[in-house]
Amino acid sequence: MTSVFAGYWKSGDILAPIASGAWDKHHLVATLEDLCRGRHFDRSSADDITIYKAVGTALEDLAAASLAYDATVAEQA
Repeated sequence: MTSVFAGYWKSGDILAPIASGAWDKHHLVATLEDLCRGRHFDRSSADDITIYKAVGTALEDLAAASLAYDATVAEQA
């Protein structure tokens, strides 16, 4: 996964929690692609935290919005 996330490690949004020790790359368990392809599923408990960090790819933003919408509709059904 290192190559997929190379841009993330340069993002200020990610660098600050890493520098403070609050977060590191070992907390990362899946990519947006993994979620979309069904290789990884959403949170396993209410205590899990999902973070989506876009690094300028509008297609990923659209996919994340679509997944969030579909999940919301499924929960309300």
